[in-house]
Amino acid sequence: MKNTKGSENFWFKALAILVLMAGTFLFFKENYFQNKGWEFHREAAKQEYLKGNLAEAERYLLKALEDAEKFEAGDPRLHGTLNSLLSIYSQQSKLKESEKIILKMLALDEQLLGADHPNVGASWNNLAENYRSQALDEKAKVAYEKAIKIFEKRFGPDHALVAQIRDRYKSHLQKD
Repeated sequence: MKNTKGSENFWFKALAILVLMAGTFLFFKENYFQNKGWEFHREAAKQEYLKGNLAEAERYLLKALEDAEKFEAGDPRLHGTLNSLLSIYSQQSKLKESEKIILKMLALDEQLLGADHPNVGASWNNLAENYRSQALDEKAKVAYEKAIKIFEKRFGPDHALVAQIRDRYKSHLQKD
């Protein structure tokens, strides 16, 4: 008579190893390859940027952004990707796209750092400059005022940064 107990044991062990390997693959796929996607897209964007190919750099950064939006809240890769994308859009004078990125950064910083943080003030200032470039005067005024308020609270009314933003704001008002 054939030993069926040993044969069943073999198949049970083989199945257990297969399940273990599949689980390991899924773990690495979820936790390693996803991050590799962000790293790959970010590096490809950098290489395209260095070649002067802003359109391709933008394309890769948009893919990196998709990856970064899947990371945990507060992961600095998301903010860094948004910042890089903002730079690319600014260099291409894509004001509407820049506005969307600034608004994302503003919401992210307000959520993570609080409404009075200097990063939030910087985003308001960037948004004001963007609105100014789009001739959206009322929106620019509101954004300048919010930036000034945050920086005055943080650094005082006589700080050089506050004075610089206030000067741009006054220049904007005189334009009207």
